[in-house]
Amino acid sequence: MGLILGSKGFIYSFYGGLVVNGLLCLLLISKLLKSTELRMDAPFRGSRPLDPTYLPIDIHNASAVFNEVHDALKQKNSVLHPSGVSVISAFVPKGTRLYHSNRNGQIPDQFEWVAMDEEFSYSFIHFGKNMNKHPRNDSHSHPPPASGGLHPPSWGTGPPTLMTFETTKPLRNLLYLGGASAAKQSQGGEMDTQILLAQLQNTTHYSEWEGSNLICEWGNSNGRRLDGIIRVEIGFEIIICDFHRDIKLVSNVTLAEVSDLIHFQDDELEEVMSNQFSALASFDQIEAGGFHHDGERRILLDQSKYISFLNKSWIDSDTYTRRVADLPIETRNEWLGKVDQLLRTKSTPGQSTNWQLISEGIVKKFTPILKTMELAHSVYQKDGDVNVLSLKLMRLAFNVVRRYVDVEDVPSESWESSIESAINDYIYPLKPLQTEADLLIYSSMYTIQEQILRLCFDTFKVSKNYIETFEDLSKDWEELGRRTNELVSTLQWASFYKCKDVCNWDQLCYVPSWGPSPLGFSFRNKLGVTMGKDGVARIDNDFICIDYETILNFNEF
Repeated sequence: MGLILGSKGFIYSFYGGLVVNGLLCLLLISKLLKSTELRMDAPFRGSRPLDPTYLPIDIHNASAVFNEVHDALKQKNSVLHPSGVSVISAFVPKGTRLYHSNRNGQIPDQFEWVAMDEEFSYSFIHFGKNMNKHPRNDSHSHPPPASGGLHPPSWGTGPPTLMTFETTKPLRNLLYLGGASAAKQSQGGEMDTQILLAQLQNTTHYSEWEGSNLICEWGNSNGRRLDGIIRVEIGFEIIICDFHRDIKLVSNVTLAEVSDLIHFQDDELEEVMSNQFSALASFDQIEAGGFHHDGERRILLDQSKYISFLNKSWIDSDTYTRRVADLPIETRNEWLGKVDQLLRTKSTPGQSTNWQLISEGIVKKFTPILKTMELAHSVYQKDGDVNVLSLKLMRLAFNVVRRYVDVEDVPSESWESSIESAINDYIYPLKPLQTEADLLIYSSMYTIQEQILRLCFDTFKVSKNYIETFEDLSKDWEELGRRTNELVSTLQWASFYKCKDVCNWDQLCYVPSWGPSPLGFSFRNKLGVTMGKDGVARIDNDFICIDYETILNFNEF
């Protein structure tokens, strides 16, 4: 059974090649609606709850769904919204290079971690004389399991080895886990989706090795197939379940130690330079991870197979503290059942709408508009210059409004059809709606875009009214300011965060990550992160520029 969006916006259901409409369609939509709970008690704000292509969803849930789809496979976005509550079917094409490092030079005979960037794996190869002086706590060195758990094999004690693998066939059965899913520790729900996939009873602790083993075992049993799970640390990694299935080794390089490559005459100089080389390797890893702030394009997502807890049960709107591992067992089992069904199919990106592409168009268009509106209202609260405020807001909203208001509709100023046209212009699905996930994402994007455009149209109307009449509209300005601040706060777009300075060529704009990092591992000891009064560590609003010396000084080499 599937859903198809008809040419006039109505959904038709299909089964076995027969197209049916009318009562059957309404019954199907009714079933979808009954399976969905609004997370908040706030009233529904959408303008068309009776449209059969539209699933009622409140603004907070809609924002969370919008962000999870928009954030997927983006480094910056994932760490700013660290507690992911969804999985998405993913696909890695044939011929993709993957990287793995160890100190035994052997191809793993069971599941293991690979990096999408060579700098990621290279950074884990410690320089010989510094291995014990500055140990790193990372996934590739296999932290110890919980008491009684599965014990990982030795990482090796031999020379450092960097292996390059290549996919011989597409990996069509991958799961992408949202948020900071390789954090290795939790202050919220960073590891929750893995706790649920591993079906662990203890929801407060996650053992990397034991959990990954259970996930791969379950994912490859009883007719299911799981090639691996995709997570973000500093750059993206995949836990490959079977290194002898659809991938091959193409390079195995035993790396020279510093003293083998450069024959220093002075031991002190050798140590100084070794520390700098190590810091630069870490800097390169952070820089490579930053290449994916806008997306890891070598991995493709099938967003029609998006499985989420959102709009199913109450979930905290705070992306730092939200959890799903402690939801009712019935809710968790329903989610796991959907993952079970997903793993019995193959990822087919390109055959459904690329919702992330649609979200990117919205975010890029309206981030500067919304943030400039917010700033204009903030300045007005301080100086009270309504003339400056009205002209600035009118400039921001004018072309958005003019684009959709026909000249014949200008006198009426109702403009409802214009707003509807504008919404559909931004979120128009590129392919027919096929799944419940498509319906949820479409409805969420509709709700978000409606709020944005109504704010733009109302901002224009108030500005126009003031410029034409010079009436006292202080209450209208106050209400617009409140709505603008509330919307920006609700959206929580990662695009609202940026570096406070322009970085030099030998620097980068540093976006902190969660989990192992050259600039701190624990929540209490990370550069660019502040521990709040509530005991929750959050990334600072303004990012900073760093260079390799920042890493040297932070680690006190």
